[in-house]
Amino acid sequence: MIQNTRSKTLLACASTALLLGATSASAVTTFTGATSGALVDPTNWSAGLPTRDNPGIIQDAAVTTGGGDLNLMDSTIVTVSGASVWTATGLRFDDNIITFEDSSSLQTTGAVALGRDLVDDTFSVMNWNSTGSFSNSGTPFLVGRKANGTMVQTAGIVEVGDVLIGGNLANETNDGIGLYTLAGGAVETSTLAFQAAGGALDFTVDSTGVVNISNAALGFADATADLQAAIDAGNITIGGQVQTAGDYSGFLITYTAGVGTSIQLSDGSGPVLWAGYEVDDQGNVDTMGWIGTLNVALPDWTYSYSLDNWLYLPESYVTPQGSWMYVTKP
Repeated sequence: MIQNTRSKTLLACASTALLLGATSASAVTTFTGATSGALVDPTNWSAGLPTRDNPGIIQDAAVTTGGGDLNLMDSTIVTVSGASVWTATGLRFDDNIITFEDSSSLQTTGAVALGRDLVDDTFSVMNWNSTGSFSNSGTPFLVGRKANGTMVQTAGIVEVGDVLIGGNLANETNDGIGLYTLAGGAVETSTLAFQAAGGALDFTVDSTGVVNISNAALGFADATADLQAAIDAGNITIGGQVQTAGDYSGFLITYTAGVGTSIQLSDGSGPVLWAGYEVDDQGNVDTMGWIGTLNVALPDWTYSYSLDNWLYLPESYVTPQGSWMYVTKP
């Protein structure tokens, strides 16, 4: 397996930022709602608007942002906790760390972007640890557009129109890397798309999370082939590791007509596969019209029953177009 180094590097940077942000802060500002529920109003905060050096805390409050406040949370550290409800027309996060905890929720009527505008080496992190919901009325959720963006979900429901990881905007230059780390909870979306060179959906090794893709605009079409292609391309990973092309045994992909396609980690009860072919208890695989039945019990070396001979044929050599192999002399 090949390590997805860019995604893991971004996650490491995000984790470091969380640690530094928490330990270097000299003060905090708490949302009081003294004047209104508007986050943009400094009089609603105990010590003015939040920044990275003056982190904000929103506890059990109903807060709002409007169309002119899209970039309000740039260069800030904010924690939303308790039963807080944040309503917004849309949000753009840059160079910030925002965490949702307890049963807090975020409801928007427009798109939400992590790492939308700033370039250079900045990044935006959203930690969704809440059992509540994040919904955006069927509009896109962009993770990493022009700058780096990281979404870490451990619980709750993220219900958005489209999940676009790495921007996926054909008419713009997207320098940011998008990483969606799923440890738990559910993602409900119409589509899931990646910028080929800069986007990854990473299931943690013990993830209990699930992604449900409706493909509603395409008549709830089966997205299994698209998900398998994304796995092969390294856009869907497990623990930061790119899976062997053609091997989808680490995932459980289920299509339900009229509902959509879901993907989650396999519980290990599914069939063992070799190059996409099912392996029986004796280590045999039936490649059918390709090269017949093989025994793949040994690493790299396979035994061909039809040739009555050993082949040097590592699984990684096998591609949809065929394979190179070495045949021993009889």
